[in-house]
Amino acid sequence: MATRLSADEAASKPMPDERTTIVSSAKMHMSIFRAQLLFLHETGSVPKEIEDILSDLMANFLHRSTAVTQAQMKPPTPIHETLNTPLTVSVKDGYLCENYRHVVANSGDQVVVFAWTKNHTEAIAYNPRNKTAGRIPADLLEKGDSKPFTNTKLCMTTSDERPNPLGLVKWKAGDYVRVWNREDKSHARSNGFCFNLATGEIGKFDTMSFFLQVID
Repeated sequence: MATRLSADEAASKPMPDERTTIVSSAKMHMSIFRAQLLFLHETGSVPKEIEDILSDLMANFLHRSTAVTQAQMKPPTPIHETLNTPLTVSVKDGYLCENYRHVVANSGDQVVVFAWTKNHTEAIAYNPRNKTAGRIPADLLEKGDSKPFTNTKLCMTTSDERPNPLGLVKWKAGDYVRVWNREDKSHARSNGFCFNLATGEIGKFDTMSFFLQVID
């Protein structure tokens, strides 16, 4: 049998209109806080106590509030064919393209393939030797000697990464990205390389560390 809430319980629960006001206020204050944090980072003076607050939020709030279910973990269907586990593949012949969105490779290099595109005629890959990332013709790769590349982390992004003039990888909140060579810097910054499963974009990233939540 249903029971009525006590007066104290009812008073403690925000009404729908009150909740809407609280959500709007929280969004406004978070936007202000983000702008202030970016300013402090750019001027190189983020106090340690603020970093401690951010760490506390990540440990005690963010992970619980953005808990990922099995259904959520399924990445969106992309127009390219993403490999569940990236593969390290040998390059048969040197490749140099004027397009900066392509890998630069010498014969014998080992590149990491994250996806196939254009009906398997191109690979989306990363060359650890010279740290170039992009596309490379599939017929230049020795697929027979491939082996798994496991030095990545699957992450979910918690905020949009806006277009930038530096050519860094972009994403939208909720995208899944494979991250490697990640370095957590001071002032709550993190950089490295990533592959966006939703868009097929690959390359460097430089973002707030709490914008990338490790899934696997």
